[in-house]
Amino acid sequence: MNKGENIKNLTEISSFAKSMTKIGYDSEVRREDSLIQQASQMQAAFSFTTAALFMATPVMFEYRGILSFCYIYVVVSSITAVLLFSLFAATMAQNRMNRAVFSNGKSIIKYIEENEESFKDESSRNKYTAELYAEIEESLIKTNDERVFWIQWSMRAFYTAIAGSILWFVIALGQILCR
Repeated sequence: MNKGENIKNLTEISSFAKSMTKIGYDSEVRREDSLIQQASQMQAAFSFTTAALFMATPVMFEYRGILSFCYIYVVVSSITAVLLFSLFAATMAQNRMNRAVFSNGKSIIKYIEENEESFKDESSRNKYTAELYAEIEESLIKTNDERVFWIQWSMRAFYTAIAGSILWFVIALGQILCR
């Protein structure tokens, strides 16, 4: 293989590496957007559920029958506490997290000027770009995984609040029917 073919192959390989790392980076950006949207939906679910709970509370007090005030306070307080944790976790998932980002244009130009020899051929430029995408993607993966952690806890808490509501309803129904 002659030197010209070797340079051509190196350029093609580096171009392929650059395009693959860009695909990975773009995928993580879409994942981040999706996770932030999911966290927003969890906050909306919290809002609707809390509104329903607080609208039902006065009705429970008015038509409590044999149920004690203490029972109703415990029910509402326990469900509200779990829902508040769900809101906290969803908010943490939306939090702006520290991660690597692309440098501004001026910094990139300065770096290229200072390392001009490293950017003479296309394969070196492709390699630089691929490494840059890979570095930022790695940081983005880490922050996205943290978002997933908080979203999972938000969902667990929300489902726990729903299960708690059903459980408290069954207990109240049992108290009413057994008297």
